[in-house]
Amino acid sequence: MEKLITIFGATGTQGTSVIHHILNDPDLSKEFRIRGVTRDISKPAAQKLLNHNIELLTADLNNPLTIPPTLQDTHTIFLATDYWTHQSPTKEFQQAKHVIDAATAAGVKHVVFSSLDSTILHTDGRYRNVGHREGKARAEEYLQASGMKWTAVLVGYYMNNFLGLAERMNGERKEGEGIREEGFLLRYPFDGDRRILPLVDAEKDVGLFVGTILKDLDVFAGRRVLVADRYYSACEIMETFSRVTGKKWVFCQVTPEEFRALAPDGCGLEYMETHLMIDEYGYFMAGEEGLNESKELVKGETSSLGEYLERVSGYWD
Repeated sequence: MEKLITIFGATGTQGTSVIHHILNDPDLSKEFRIRGVTRDISKPAAQKLLNHNIELLTADLNNPLTIPPTLQDTHTIFLATDYWTHQSPTKEFQQAKHVIDAATAAGVKHVVFSSLDSTILHTDGRYRNVGHREGKARAEEYLQASGMKWTAVLVGYYMNNFLGLAERMNGERKEGEGIREEGFLLRYPFDGDRRILPLVDAEKDVGLFVGTILKDLDVFAGRRVLVADRYYSACEIMETFSRVTGKKWVFCQVTPEEFRALAPDGCGLEYMETHLMIDEYGYFMAGEEGLNESKELVKGETSSLGEYLERVSGYWD
């Protein structure tokens, strides 16, 4: 008999990855029926899911009364919360709590939650403004105490971050020189030779890791799984971009304040502290050893940065 998996954040990068992996896996597609939950069913991303015959329901995670109807007959939940729409750790925690409370009341058997380590906890309070980690970490603690079976997936540094971080350098002419080659500039506030960024093709590989968990929920109960391909350095990222795109790439180490100024309005302090924390303490507190242990459990190959860039190569034209 098919089990029902309800996916909160169904139209986001992680939720969509999980849905497509289940649909395309010959075993999981027979074992699980999919229900997606989103805020707005009229969005283009939601309409695409409807084309795959996915059941879609709406809920407002700020309003706990809207959640129980989405959990009827649910066996397993995948829960990914969205911090960046409000940038409030407290609100993100409350949204996750509302789902966890409703799941407990509904008798849900297992929750797979997209979490991250607390920066405040693991840096002894040195970096207190990395909000996108704090709400998730607090929600994971709450889930662990709920009495339900749980698995946490900690997703690495998105490869598609570079679509926004890379700055196009236009060719220009200087006196006595020809036109300089057009290229792209990547700036970070740390040494470009240090392998400190655990990159993940989130659109593909979140589903790969979660799919492995779904195939053996009892084995993964109570475990934290790190989700990434491997650790890369900024200079290796730059070299891979150049090789795949055929365009010139330049890495430049900048000061923390210079990096802060590059961020979108209202995000500068968080962007800066995030990357300083990664440099000093590591993206995953379990480190490269923890990632390697998680990868040994995965059934399938993760996407390399080169493979990801091949897939999105048209973006750089």
